[in-house]
Amino acid sequence: MKLHHARRTAAVIATLMAALASVAAAGPLAGTASAAPSPTISYHPDTAAFSGSGYTPGGQVHVIETVNQTIIGSTTVTASPPCNPWGYCPKPGQIIGWLLPHPGNTLGCAQTVTGTVTATDATTGSIASEPVTWMGLC
Repeated sequence: MKLHHARRTAAVIATLMAALASVAAAGPLAGTASAAPSPTISYHPDTAAFSGSGYTPGGQVHVIETVNQTIIGSTTVTASPPCNPWGYCPKPGQIIGWLLPHPGNTLGCAQTVTGTVTATDATTGSIASEPVTWMGLC
């Protein structure tokens, strides 16, 4: 009786080991791992507002605006959290804010200047940037 039980246990273990070996040989299952989304940034020069997504939920994001490689405005915002205390999860990892000064305010009528708005996820170091053209108000 004990010998039969030992053979059966050995057979089950051998079957499990063979199954594990075949899974290991096949590699990870398709769709089981996904890369974090790349962060994005959008800047609206007419309102000096920015928005973005793909940042660490609840993490700090540093946003700067540059003209001719000179920083002219910066801010730090907190990306939306994964969920609030009541379990509501709107859109984790999104950012929104405003950058001042607005370069267009110092330009003459219809004059333009180009620059870049860059957002850096302080947790991951991921960077998103967008070229921007500001136009002077008439």
